[in-house]
Amino acid sequence: MRISDVSSSRGVLWDAEQRLSLLGSSLSVKLEPGNLFVSIAGTVGKPCITAIKVCIHDGFVYFPRLDIDPHFLYRVFEAGQCYAGLGKLGTQLNLNTDTIGSIRVPIPPPQEMQHIVDFLDRETTKIDALVKEQQRLIELLEEKRQAAVSRAVTKGLGANVPMKRSGIEWLGDVPDHWDIIPLRALFRFVKRQNGDALEVLSVYRDYGVITKASRNDNINKTPDDLTSYQTVYPGDLVVNKMKAWQGSLGISTHEGITSPDYAVFQPTHNGDPEYLNWLLRCRLLPDKYRSISNGIRPDQWRLEPDRFKELKIPFPPLIEQREIATNLRSFVKNTDDLCGQAEKAVDLLLQRRRALISAAVTGKIDVRGQTEAAASIPDVVAA
Repeated sequence: MRISDVSSSRGVLWDAEQRLSLLGSSLSVKLEPGNLFVSIAGTVGKPCITAIKVCIHDGFVYFPRLDIDPHFLYRVFEAGQCYAGLGKLGTQLNLNTDTIGSIRVPIPPPQEMQHIVDFLDRETTKIDALVKEQQRLIELLEEKRQAAVSRAVTKGLGANVPMKRSGIEWLGDVPDHWDIIPLRALFRFVKRQNGDALEVLSVYRDYGVITKASRNDNINKTPDDLTSYQTVYPGDLVVNKMKAWQGSLGISTHEGITSPDYAVFQPTHNGDPEYLNWLLRCRLLPDKYRSISNGIRPDQWRLEPDRFKELKIPFPPLIEQREIATNLRSFVKNTDDLCGQAEKAVDLLLQRRRALISAAVTGKIDVRGQTEAAASIPDVVAA
């Protein structure tokens, strides 16, 4: 049993990624199916009930003399209120066997306890279904976003435009009037190391090039000696050499400095930077970036600037580049707004879920004799 197994278990452990030898199992605590345990390291305070025989290490506590329904105590820990005050202000929880053992919880009569467990099983299942629907909506919106961006930057906005073969496998057909050119015709690999800029820039897969932190308030993460850091200007193409295959590259809109882990390319073109940013970060290219990278480990690939600048890309006329960029900016904003609304709905549902569990296990609501209809949650559905 590892912390990651608990984090992905959704409360009930059906499998574990690793197996122990006989010697390892003899040195571990063995739990039978139906046992409750709580993590006290990593993902602190997360309860889980095992459905299999499992061995746990000292990153967990368990309850060998538990004489109540473990599902009820699971809900108590899931609500989280019992942990209040057990962590220092501004830090994560600090739990151990003694602190878990000192927690006092209300214990209802057995029949009422069963009513609470049944009620919460039923109501959280409904909320979880609503959450899953919203999360699926977010996935579909993100898929639509990626598909729309990829199509616009490689096929254009027109529906009946004459096409031609690009001669490039990942690209396929492109509009007949577009050019196909290598990146070296648009950018020049540079190394500027004057260290004058204050802002430390970083590249993220989801957001492109952003300001990460100033030199003054990031002293714990940024080294004192910045002489090896590279200066970046707006319009530069900045590439994370180790993570380009994950989409970590983009056209900078900031002036700043980056670590030696990045390759910086100065623009020599008169194209639209926003179009090029959409293109170079579209979902069609990460596999191509990996194909021109050197594999260090299965999950690490180093992009070589000399190979990268030979990559051929579509290059429409400037006016069309600007039209594509403007169209995508509007489309992506609308899509992101819809994703934001769905994410807000998920947050509200999860808040309602936590509040419902807390109220039930502490007796704030009386669930005895509740019917499924009476226990509905119309306020959450409306939200």
